[in-house]
Amino acid sequence: MAWRPAPSWYHLSSFPWPKSINHDLHPTGSQILQYCNAAADALKLDVRLNTEVLSVERVDKGTDEGAGGGWRLRLSVKAGAADGAATQEKVVYDRIVVCIGQYGAAQKRRLATLLPAPGSGLLLSCTVRGAELPGEAEFVAACGRVVSESDLHEDPGAVLRGRRVAVVGFGKTALDIVMLARTYGAAVPVQHVFRSARWAIPRYIAGLHFMHLLFMRASTAMIPAWGQPFALERLLHAGAGLVVSLFWRMIGAIVTAQHIFDAARPLPALAPKQPQPPTAASKFCGFAAGPVVNVTASSAAGAAAAAGAAAAAAARRRRMELVTRPAEPIRAALRSSLGIMPVGYVAEVAAGRVEPTRGEVTGLVGGGASAPGQEGGKGRGCAWRTAAWCTLMWSAVEADPDGVQLYRHVLLPGETSLAFNGTNTCFMHVTATEAGALWLAALWRGEMELPPVAEMRAAVEQVRSWKRQHCLFEATRLSGTNARFQQYIDTMLKDVGVSPYRRLPNLLSEVLIYYTAGDYAGMVDEYLRSRKRSGARKLRPLPVAM
Repeated sequence: MAWRPAPSWYHLSSFPWPKSINHDLHPTGSQILQYCNAAADALKLDVRLNTEVLSVERVDKGTDEGAGGGWRLRLSVKAGAADGAATQEKVVYDRIVVCIGQYGAAQKRRLATLLPAPGSGLLLSCTVRGAELPGEAEFVAACGRVVSESDLHEDPGAVLRGRRVAVVGFGKTALDIVMLARTYGAAVPVQHVFRSARWAIPRYIAGLHFMHLLFMRASTAMIPAWGQPFALERLLHAGAGLVVSLFWRMIGAIVTAQHIFDAARPLPALAPKQPQPPTAASKFCGFAAGPVVNVTASSAAGAAAAAGAAAAAAARRRRMELVTRPAEPIRAALRSSLGIMPVGYVAEVAAGRVEPTRGEVTGLVGGGASAPGQEGGKGRGCAWRTAAWCTLMWSAVEADPDGVQLYRHVLLPGETSLAFNGTNTCFMHVTATEAGALWLAALWRGEMELPPVAEMRAAVEQVRSWKRQHCLFEATRLSGTNARFQQYIDTMLKDVGVSPYRRLPNLLSEVLIYYTAGDYAGMVDEYLRSRKRSGARKLRPLPVAM
């Protein structure tokens, strides 16, 4: 699995990818780890591994631990290797930035609330996702497995090869895992089960990487957002937003046309990892909305051949419609989990080697799974009643609340010594995190004056309400900035007096060529220069809900 955007987005603005790291167009996890290690060394960062935060408590002002107040962290520190002996330490800091991201713990744990608790400092309340399904114990006892993406990091083939696999969900991780199952030899067809299809962007559109079309300023200005920092953008989105509506209808048509084109393209060698061909003994016993058609097989001549071809074409159309025609308009899907369609996915669906099914898994039945209203062993929604070697890939079932909304996506209104950065995830995530860090630095240097708490809470509520009205549900809907990354970064930079226009005076480049992380290099120096020019004048955040 790989990072969605190109490496030109995924690096610190002042530290591009070293030439010594041979990375893919979409870097893999190991390549990103190489970059992180190189950045930590080059920037001399004090990174402390094998350290777990056990608790966070507020320290009152005037105490021996912290005369000015602050936060006491209780840490578990392991000496040497991760499995070494642990010792506990306590340390007090004036301020804390929580940077735990959004997708840890195999996507089964998510930060639901993080609020100062009266008398005890901090209350961390987590929602557990992926709780045991009805019948799961029997399924596992029959040698089935319920696994998540984290179980595939070391040796995907050991988990997938030769098994009947169903992947649940239509998020970006689910799409990747479907193709991972095909690549590492899961038996054909791989079952893909989801409540509803979502828009997924082709990696290439008309031969160009999707970023060229969708992430230049001329396109990001068309993205509806809870706050528009510029007057021209607000004018475009005023009223019915006819221009914006027509723009996204055009993009939706282009994306659908590209998927149809990709479905007909010949595939490269897809499964170099000893794929398991389908056999009578490993025939899948459910989840298919219709018979899986081997489109390479020939049938009898004449009427039988015509009937077979018609049935194959109808099955292909049904499968393609399930995955390429979402019910919602594309602009409603512009959120953080908007997936990039893996290369080969639509072609595998068209050929019947991936079988999509629209439904919801509600339980496992004796080594199988059942969907609502279906009996075990019957109909479209069940599988594996006797198949003891099946694997259920639990990837993206969404049943959680939609996160925590913060002021500027970094602060709890009324709490200035505890901040969050990195949960404001978006397509240009690293740059957004840098902009958030600069914003917090301006605040903590005493150079920014926040609005009254009531105004901050009103802004938070405005953003929360907008997201819930206009964005589809996901577990990170409120905390993330998602596809509105340009509006978010622009607002954060304007708040601290740094120009968001990184390519001017070249107007064509500013509007028609997407930004890279390198375009934001030097923003800290720009901030320091602007502070020298403005003297003691306090910065004030824009009156824009963000």
